[in-house]
Amino acid sequence: MSMVKNIIGAVFGRSILDHASRLDDHPRLLHISDTPSQFYPELKRIIKALEPDYIIHTGDLADNIKIGLYQSSFHRYKHEVRIILKILQDSKAKKIVLSLGNHDDYDFVRKHSGRLMVFDGWGKMEFEGVDVAFSHYYSDLKDLTADLRLYGHDLDSADDDRNKEKDLNGITSMSLIDLVTLDVKRIEYPFGTNNSRLNRNKLGI
Repeated sequence: MSMVKNIIGAVFGRSILDHASRLDDHPRLLHISDTPSQFYPELKRIIKALEPDYIIHTGDLADNIKIGLYQSSFHRYKHEVRIILKILQDSKAKKIVLSLGNHDDYDFVRKHSGRLMVFDGWGKMEFEGVDVAFSHYYSDLKDLTADLRLYGHDLDSADDDRNKEKDLNGITSMSLIDLVTLDVKRIEYPFGTNNSRLNRNKLGI
């Protein structure tokens, strides 16, 4: 049955959430990163289904639009980013943090962020007694002491100095974190998300 669900999810561009269903009243934090606009409808469904208490996005809100490389795409970027900002603002999460990436525009995002907290770089906050550091780049976090270090940007997560229990790469998968036990449920992005991110370009952008 699990294989059938995975196949159906791949066909319809959905993430499997069964393993991440709420079994208690522990507060939970959802970490996402590098979200292409094609993923927005599924992100809305995921947030509605999981009802995380906190959300951290570690940058590149519309990752299929590379404004760091192509400023001519800025108009399209603004249109798409308004959509994800509304999805996040409409969620029931108590606190939502954005740590912007190299393909984000701080001034535009801050202007339209509403209740969202926006960082133009790394930050560190406490969530339910858990010390969380976050940035678009792992290099900003590697020397920081924290219970969790959340980042994105780089698909390569195999560096020897990374602790798989505490250093969570939001581009390889989403993470739903129990803030009492620190148990982490990995949630795979829908099939084709990386193709959407890269627009068939090479890695490293």
